[in-house]
Amino acid sequence: MRKKSLREKLFNSLEKRLEKLITIFNLFIFFPRKFNDFQRYDNLKLYIDSEELFLNNIDVLNGRYLRYDVILNYMGIKGIEEKNDEYLKIIENFINKKELEKKIKEKNEKQPILISNGEKILKDEVFKLSMALYKGKKRVDVKYDFRKKHEADYDFNWLKNNFNQNNIEIILEEYNNLRKKFYPQTNMLIWAPAHKYLKNIKKEISTKSYITKEVVLEFDTQNELKQFLEEVYCSGNNIFGRVQQKWDRIKDEELKIIVLWAETNLSKREKGFLIEMVELKKRIRSKISKRMKNYVFDSVIHMGGNRTEINELDEILDRYI
Repeated sequence: MRKKSLREKLFNSLEKRLEKLITIFNLFIFFPRKFNDFQRYDNLKLYIDSEELFLNNIDVLNGRYLRYDVILNYMGIKGIEEKNDEYLKIIENFINKKELEKKIKEKNEKQPILISNGEKILKDEVFKLSMALYKGKKRVDVKYDFRKKHEADYDFNWLKNNFNQNNIEIILEEYNNLRKKFYPQTNMLIWAPAHKYLKNIKKEISTKSYITKEVVLEFDTQNELKQFLEEVYCSGNNIFGRVQQKWDRIKDEELKIIVLWAETNLSKREKGFLIEMVELKKRIRSKISKRMKNYVFDSVIHMGGNRTEINELDEILDRYI
């Protein structure tokens, strides 16, 4: 191996110093607003949470993703690493398998992801974000692009124009699975006495969450409704205490339960998410109970208090819906 000359060593050293100076210049000159609103740095390298960069590419007006090329790269990585031939077939006209295998093998960490100035929207190095999401890497190095604002090239319209309906459904399912990792969902039951206040309940939920699904669960008899109540509260055992009081209040109402699924706009930091959900339930209960006649605790809303309860309720609902 040829040894570097003194001149080359000096040039490389000056080049690295210049890069650091440019970084510092970008931080304090081009970003006059609050520093933490834009980026963080470590050893003068800009970085961003991979989950944050993923979520920044969602159109908040309609919930549609703007960069489905991230999902396709993610599926390609998954296809290679987990030998999923179906995924590789879907992406074959968009991503070269051999090139993707080469990227996975090389593990090139030096080249930062290019993002737009200010908005923190993905512009280039899509593979690196997809790989970080697949590997569960918490943060990725980024570099700001000061050119014009980036317009989405790989939004839902692009997806419709390049893939058949069956493949689109698979891509969207993978996207939704990824999104759920970062935007945790909760389920909630609106009991019959509170149905007339559904509009108010939805308004309260929407202050910090996004309702993703609504289902009306109907029962033919009181016994069926009571059995559901027992499964939710008593693991199939006979109801008692406060649950008995609730049953006595709702049994003569319409035999329906409105089920809502809501996605919090908090990132998946479990403690913060659960605290917010508990506070949401308290606010709804407090406001609606004041309007309701013959209110008993709690004939308004049921919501799981922790991740286990939320998952258990989903399992119960799967058997009824």
